[in-house]
Amino acid sequence: MLLCFFLGYFGAHHYAGKIIMIITLDCLGIWALIKLFMIVSAKSHMIYIINSNA
Repeated sequence: MLLCFFLGYFGAHHYAGKIIMIITLDCLGIWALIKLFMIVSAKSHMIYIINSNA
């Protein structure tokens, strides 16, 4: 709240929201990529185990 107040006081309140939104989206995107990579690697590992046992 105070951060928004100070940014608004300096006339940057329009940019603050956009910057926060971009950072949040970037973080979500990075986590989505990490999760996707983990899922894909786990699936390929499971397929490898199944094939090696057969």
